[in-house]
Amino acid sequence: MLAQTTAARERARASLPIEVTGRDARGRPFVERAQTVVISPHGAWIRLRRKLTLNQRVTLHVHYVGSKRRVAARILARQNAPVDSYQYAVAFLDGVNPWNVVFAPAESQPGVTCVLLECPGCTRREVAFLNAVETELLLGSGGLRRPCPVCQESVVWRRGMEAGGSDRAPAGAPAVLAAPPGNRRRRARARLSLLACVRTPGGAGELVSCEDLSRDGLSFKSRRRYRGSRVEVAVPYGLDAANIFLPARVVSIVELKSEGALRYGLSYLRPAKK
Repeated sequence: MLAQTTAARERARASLPIEVTGRDARGRPFVERAQTVVISPHGAWIRLRRKLTLNQRVTLHVHYVGSKRRVAARILARQNAPVDSYQYAVAFLDGVNPWNVVFAPAESQPGVTCVLLECPGCTRREVAFLNAVETELLLGSGGLRRPCPVCQESVVWRRGMEAGGSDRAPAGAPAVLAAPPGNRRRRARARLSLLACVRTPGGAGELVSCEDLSRDGLSFKSRRRYRGSRVEVAVPYGLDAANIFLPARVVSIVELKSEGALRYGLSYLRPAKK
């Protein structure tokens, strides 16, 4: 399965525009515009309205500015999704990563936020962990200057845009991108007021203002009660951006009676060391 063959740090929950071609469950040829839910170098979770069968082959057409990349894939799993659609786990058959996204190892990327950045020159995409200063620059100016190995110059990268649609995650979907590494000692926390989206796995998201942001986690206020300790959080969250959700657990809950709300403390979950 996709969840078993892909390292946690090589997955990102992002909505990107694609086109899928093949034959449906009745053997009829089809062409359908779709979007991704989770991407990795070896496969993806995709959302389609058409019903397909397990183990059948399809072709994914990934669109870039002025070009399109094609990759053959096999259906591994199917789940029902909201609004009369299905979500499929697919594995690429030819070993080609079609996303034009660099999945940077989390171990080497210290930061307090995780975003998908795109170079305006070559359309190269990178999953990047940003520190507090870089996050403020990105949100304040809409871009972040950093070197591009393809353009071989320093350019202003922008946040990757998504294809639209719901951020609702499929139940049992592969784990999202691993959080930045940490240790047991207390880390400096940034006093940033950023828009974030918090949700339970497979649930609808809630927009919140996060507080006390650090590499280890964050806190936020909410009137909603989160049952269980596992949640997913995207910070910073953009309404038109390809947001990346990180797995986290609730480590503290403080009741704010005067506000009629709860303050939650979250700690990012990290893959177990081998």
